Amino acid sequence: MNKKLLIVENDISLQTLLFDYFSSINFDVFLTTKGSEVINIINHQKIDIALLDIMLDDMDGWSILRMIKKSFDIPVIMLTARSEDEDKIFGLELGANDYVTKPFSIVELKLRIENVLNHKTIQKTNFKLINHTYEVQINNQIIKLTKHEFEVIKYLSEHEKEVISRERLLEVCWGYLYQGDTRTVDTTIKRIRQKLDMVSCIHTVFGVGYYFEVQQ
Repeated sequence: MNKKLLIVENDISLQTLLFDYFSSINFDVFLTTKGSEVINIINHQKIDIALLDIMLDDMDGWSILRMIKKSFDIPVIMLTARSEDEDKIFGLELGANDYVTKPFSIVELKLRIENVLNHKTIQKTNFKLINHTYEVQINNQIIKLTKHEFEVIKYLSEHEKEVISRERLLEVCWGYLYQGDTRTVDTTIKRIRQKLDMVSCIHTVFGVGYYFEVQQ
């Protein structure tokens, strides 16, 4: 599957150059000249990495970098004509994953992008439960669960790597008075796995039960 690259750059000729090159090496490339459009693009596309200029028409790149790093797990490479050490240090302190100054070698930029993506791949998946909304955040994606689905994954995650029986899950998550049987648990686990198909986190020990461990 192609990686999705977001380029935030107001130099149209440079945009065209980057688009043509990275499209030719199997990236899906998304372009914008406006910082105000960045979050909307990220919300509608599973962006893997962003190239971000500092000097844009409507917003500065620092503000956009802050917004991305606050809400999304997306690596960002600053791509800018500002070459002062103070700017580089400031960008890295704000969370930029790399800092490339213009003019640059497009082959070097490709290698820097690949290095950042490879580093992200080996990092542990960011898995977070959001209790008050029954949601799970996996990296930059939010998935809505039902109350019982959430209670099941919450209980399993609280006992990570411990095998929990179907009977125990039924008792804890549905209550002592629930009249259903353990097939309810199996059906719920199946639905959770379908919703969280981007990561493997609930594992079966046949004849015993389930355990929680996030795996890539």
